[in-house]
Amino acid sequence: MAFNRILLFTVVLNAAIQPGGESGIIVSTNNDPVPYVSIVNERTGHWSISDSEGHFWIPMGSIDGDSLHFERIGMKDQYFVYNGRFLSIKLSKDPIYFPKITVRNNTDQFVIPSEIASTRNEFLNLLPGSVLRSYGGNAGIALVSVDGGRTADVKVIFNNIDLTSPQNGLTDLSQIPIQLLGRSSIKTNQDLSQGSGTTDGVIHLNPWSHPTGIRIQSSDDNSKMFSLHYSIENHNYKLNMVGGINSDPGTHPVFYNGKLIQRENQYFSQNFMGIRHKFKSKSVWFSDVSYWNSIQNRGISGLVWSPNIEAFRNDTLSLLYGSLVRVFPKGFIKSKITYRRTGENYFDPILGINSDHTSSSLSSRMTGVYSPNSHFTLQANSGVAQEKVKSTDAGTHKRHRFFLATSLHITPLTKTDFLTALRYDEYSGFGSALNYSLKVNQKILSGFTLSASTGSSFRVPTFNDLYWIPGGNPNLTPERSFFYSISGEIRYSTLSYKIYVKSNSSKDLIVWTSSGVFWKPENVNESIRQIIGMKGKIKISDYLNIQSAMTFINSEDLSTGNPLRYSPKWIGNFSTQYHKWNWMLNLSLHMTGTQIIMYDFPSDLEMDPMLTSHLSISSPSIFHNRLNIRIHFTNLFNQEIMTIYGYPEPSRTVRLNISYQTNKKESQ
Repeated sequence: MAFNRILLFTVVLNAAIQPGGESGIIVSTNNDPVPYVSIVNERTGHWSISDSEGHFWIPMGSIDGDSLHFERIGMKDQYFVYNGRFLSIKLSKDPIYFPKITVRNNTDQFVIPSEIASTRNEFLNLLPGSVLRSYGGNAGIALVSVDGGRTADVKVIFNNIDLTSPQNGLTDLSQIPIQLLGRSSIKTNQDLSQGSGTTDGVIHLNPWSHPTGIRIQSSDDNSKMFSLHYSIENHNYKLNMVGGINSDPGTHPVFYNGKLIQRENQYFSQNFMGIRHKFKSKSVWFSDVSYWNSIQNRGISGLVWSPNIEAFRNDTLSLLYGSLVRVFPKGFIKSKITYRRTGENYFDPILGINSDHTSSSLSSRMTGVYSPNSHFTLQANSGVAQEKVKSTDAGTHKRHRFFLATSLHITPLTKTDFLTALRYDEYSGFGSALNYSLKVNQKILSGFTLSASTGSSFRVPTFNDLYWIPGGNPNLTPERSFFYSISGEIRYSTLSYKIYVKSNSSKDLIVWTSSGVFWKPENVNESIRQIIGMKGKIKISDYLNIQSAMTFINSEDLSTGNPLRYSPKWIGNFSTQYHKWNWMLNLSLHMTGTQIIMYDFPSDLEMDPMLTSHLSISSPSIFHNRLNIRIHFTNLFNQEIMTIYGYPEPSRTVRLNISYQTNKKESQ
């Protein structure tokens, strides 16, 4: 085994890797994102569009020296020479609408590119305060939590589609292939554009449109990944298609109680495909249509001390998205429709279980943004949706929901920002929720800003909470949460650092308790989390970048006085990137403190602090930048890792990733 790893490392040192996709963000002088800016490579004709958060990808095929054209109605056209990355490039203003915009990639948001990770754990654990909780290996369901909260209190958006299951209120990220993860970011729901389940924020996953080619990954645990990408575009449209297969026999060893052991029935097989079409017309009309589908077959191994060698689960995920945007000099109007459907069959012959579940969500939304000048921005969102479930355990049900949300951003003075928002949600069958948000930023000195914010959020009961047989409670009301936060931020050209204090209290939490005959959910629990967080990024030199975050959490179940289960005392993230002579090295660490798993006497059952580590090495590309190779070391320090008690994660794994891009005729 040691010889094979040395040989693999030697091969990488003499091969090539996939160059990372460069990206940037376009913001105004008020630090607001500027959406729907057209970025065109004048040499190739390839283009991209900044999204609603101002983020954009560098057009495919761009090389050093290419001229990039930035265009948006209401602004003067601007050109820049591409040099591999953007840092604080300022565009001249249109004197009527936008005083100044900046193109940069050193924003205070933590935006994680997928090329530095070979698994979703490595990818999502780089987000500040996040913990990806997995039921062991690729076959296990993967759920994410933030700031020591529940996995049901963070919303995950993939390609503008809400992934939340209406049946259980959770998002299983194992259904999203790693090849489709192009860029991730986390933000608060300060403008209330998202609804139920956003107490701890919103994670955005944006698929990257790869150029035509293939991507292969092989690991020393015999897991494999294969994907085929096809891309075509001209000056008005672009079409991207992807398909692939991921497999894992589940034979990897795991550390448990200090020993290296084997587990059975952890096989995982995933087939997936996606197609996406974008169209633009005169940089004022934009459309985006996409369809994504994945099929998973997996063994359910059970708890490490109570293994199950026969249970399995087959599940599917289908996502459909369509949007149309009309850009105006002072804003834009966007309409979109999304559809999410999941199907699941769980079979356990030992316990005599054969259950089937399907759930779907169909929604439509209209968004309007109006900025009469640089001091006022008004945003309005309205939408309707229908949610359905058909389950052997929860029955067949459906419900409708409607929402209306407005936000107003005011900058009356050059050093003060003010954001307020209000949202109303109505769910058929059990009630409504009204939520508010308020935030004030005060610039004290050049590069230093103080912020204060407060607001509320909610989470509606799931179909399982309402209708599970036996025990469902149709009289449940939405959970309610309230927060306040104070922060200070320093930002310069090569440094951004933020420290914040946050308090989050929740009431009417839905808890399943025993009635003596069966379990039944009730609105009974209250909790509070007090959080101190720090995060920062620094560019040491042209070769070295570092970003890190640390979150300290004090949690309490107010009904018992105990700390919350699975809420660690602290969460730490660290990553560094060294890039020189076209070689690239990425090292990332994720740390969690002690977590209570079960309340007991005389002492509670706890999980010890954990450290996960990842290293990737990239070398200069060869064959005219077409052949790329990267090596990944997962669980580099070979630690015992268990994010959900009883489900240990794999020991150290070495992965080799190879991608090949075909030659492409480029427009001159």
